[in-house]
Amino acid sequence: MTAVTPPSAAASTCSATPRAAARLPGTSLVYKSGTSVQRSWSTGVSYQEVLNNGWLLKDANGAYVLNVRYGAFVADIGNPAYQQRFVDNVAAFLKRNGNDGVFIDDVLATPIVLTGGVYPAKYPTREEWEEATVSFIAKVGGDLRARGFYVLAQANGWIPNDPSSDSGSTSVRFWTRLAPNVSGLQSEYWLQNPIDVAQLRAVGTRWYENWTGWQALSSVARSAGVDFFALMYGGASDVQTMRFGRGSFLLDWSGKGGAFIYYARDQDDPYHPAWVTEFGLPLKPKFERAPGVWQRKYARGIVVVNATNEPVTVRVNGALQTIEPTDALFSPNSRR
Repeated sequence: MTAVTPPSAAASTCSATPRAAARLPGTSLVYKSGTSVQRSWSTGVSYQEVLNNGWLLKDANGAYVLNVRYGAFVADIGNPAYQQRFVDNVAAFLKRNGNDGVFIDDVLATPIVLTGGVYPAKYPTREEWEEATVSFIAKVGGDLRARGFYVLAQANGWIPNDPSSDSGSTSVRFWTRLAPNVSGLQSEYWLQNPIDVAQLRAVGTRWYENWTGWQALSSVARSAGVDFFALMYGGASDVQTMRFGRGSFLLDWSGKGGAFIYYARDQDDPYHPAWVTEFGLPLKPKFERAPGVWQRKYARGIVVVNATNEPVTVRVNGALQTIEPTDALFSPNSRR
């Protein structure tokens, strides 16, 4: 289990929350962001440190580039001195509070997701920004891992006006570049439309679908020897999204590390027996029972995922069962 302390002022400026997380079973990670700099709490390097050292990026008109989504400034992530200060600060924070590692947010192939379309004057093209980001992860991830810390990056390879972004191909390419220098990679809104989370990614041609391409992120992480984390959102009663996300995750899970995370936006408890059954370790690779319908055998049961837009009826453990579109079935063994 991995516990991540939340992105709040309390989590990042005082020791109570990180120390409490460090005492929990599993791996405790502290939220940080190399890209975004908040005035009131530190995301790795404090606002005053960044300001004093000239590590805040400006646009072509000389105005500071802002993270308009979160009310933050944007740091010069490609600057070697800033990268080193981030490493030193984060390592000291983790050691002081007994945490196992760091969760780095806002690792992006383009800054305009955060800046409302503005590029910094220092990195005026998407390619230059990506190079700066890759260098940041190479330095920060490499150094923190060398010091014994776990490094998880929430990384998004979306590129505006590039159809490959819809299929997940740009994220696959971006992840391939980042993977050698991290312990794990996380995909936010993994199998859902980030604009409308109720729309799930099926095997289809609509821009937000392309299940196969987004499913491939798990294989990218596994092939690189790093953990895969998938994050999806919905309500506490949205059991279908829970099942579909976890079922798809289990199809390619390596059997160690990583996690499927479901965040209930209504703040209710997302626990539901329909999706939390423990199946033990995988016994065989997944196989395709029908176009878009995948199955995998585990030590304690069978997982079947229907990634199509139509209901399917399959025989599992001797019984015929219907799986609705973009849903999954978890069938425990009759004997244990």
